Amino acid sequence: MKLTRQEKLADHLTEIDSDLLHSAYEIDDAEKLADYAKAKHAYAPKLPVFRRLAVVAACLMLTVATVFALPLAFSREEATTTPAVTTPAPEGDKIVLPPVRVGQKGIHQGMISSDFSTVDQLYAYSDAIAHVRVGNWLEESEYYTYFEAEVVELYSGTLPDHFILEQFASSGFTILGYPVFTYGNEYILFLKKDTDIPEDGCHYPNNNTYLSSGGHPSVLEVSTNSEGEQYFVDRFYFIETSRLSFRNYYEDTSVATSVSTALYQRDSVGQKLSKNYEKIYAVDDLVDYIDTLKQN
Repeated sequence: MKLTRQEKLADHLTEIDSDLLHSAYEIDDAEKLADYAKAKHAYAPKLPVFRRLAVVAACLMLTVATVFALPLAFSREEATTTPAVTTPAPEGDKIVLPPVRVGQKGIHQGMISSDFSTVDQLYAYSDAIAHVRVGNWLEESEYYTYFEAEVVELYSGTLPDHFILEQFASSGFTILGYPVFTYGNEYILFLKKDTDIPEDGCHYPNNNTYLSSGGHPSVLEVSTNSEGEQYFVDRFYFIETSRLSFRNYYEDTSVATSVSTALYQRDSVGQKLSKNYEKIYAVDDLVDYIDTLKQN
């Protein structure tokens, strides 16, 4: 029997160690996640019977208290919490988030291919370069996750206004400092159409599926300030590897603060897991360079 998207999501959620994931999000240093995961799954002796009964009783009391407290909480004029995802969904649409942001089976140190390690190389190899906004989570295979995506601005090549974005990450594993995407994330991406045949039980890739042609190093997260100025964070030193002499705005306190704050408000979990802000560049500088490549 074929499962619906909601049923697939429910299956994922039942397999998640929620305590592990919650605690992982609170760890600022992503390198500690692997050690934490090992510690969480280490053998732990069972509680005595009377303690287990006490825990059950406490949970029942907490449930009752919550039921009576909910009407009061919703009657307050001001919200007391800020959601991690602040980008609004289209009216009437339901936001579908990924089941996890960190791979359950491990976090790997990613490698960059020497064949596609610079802007010049990826410009020649990619089908398109664009500022992209991530939409709803769709599904995943063993190694890849698929999202709805829309083009905010196209810088090079051809690309549908709406397409399927494929990420090399899943509930099984993620790369250190590169969590699973989520609704509302915005990136400059070098994209290649994926023409592979879908795995059994997976709907993607299809004719409308694109993935980052340079892997995780060339995924550049975009932030737009109140004046409309756009910057991107280069967490894997892609611009430096490309030997481009763009101005680094990390030393500009006002810019760096505004970028980090905006990204944190959009996706607090992702920023805790990808907190490197040492390389902040203006989007215009990269776009100008891409234009020079077009002329050549």
